[in-house]
Amino acid sequence: GTLTSSVAYTGSYYKVSSKLFDDNLQELPYLNGKNSQSNLIATIQHKRKISSRYTMQNGVEYRQMSFSASDDYVHEIGGPQYHVYEAEGNTCLARAYTNHKVALSQKFSTVAGINVMYFGVNGQTLVEPRVSLQYKVSPSSSISVAYALNSRKESIGAYFVFGRVDTALQFGRRGDGLNQDFQGRVQG
Repeated sequence: GTLTSSVAYTGSYYKVSSKLFDDNLQELPYLNGKNSQSNLIATIQHKRKISSRYTMQNGVEYRQMSFSASDDYVHEIGGPQYHVYEAEGNTCLARAYTNHKVALSQKFSTVAGINVMYFGVNGQTLVEPRVSLQYKVSPSSSISVAYALNSRKESIGAYFVFGRVDTALQFGRRGDGLNQDFQGRVQG
């Protein structure tokens, strides 16, 4: 099999300020916000071809995040400015996954897998299944159908609205319940 690993560092910073003016051209504060985040990411992946028809891929990722964010806004023009949140700290996002590809015949193959994610800010753990079926039309073309439950982390400030950690705020999700996310793809 093949074992790969990587370490990466990313960072971002933005500052938002918006002001309005009244009829006398007097400045009215409207929105002030800032967000900075840095990530140290370590990944390890193992891929192994068990047989000519079966390939397994497993991996883990750990992301250590440092953040600082705040947001103030005016609900009504000319009204008071509200302090929505201010948050600073460290947290983690950990992920483990496994995918299994099986050649059912020379033309059909399937991939099934599962992704498990943990986010330290709100203590949420997610389990996301994935499955696909691929039909090889020719050596260079294929048609595939897939189902996956996918999630994404919201902006870090969204978890701290009104000065407390919002443990009810979930990852953004697709493919949940009746809103199943079927995807067809043609390659060639």
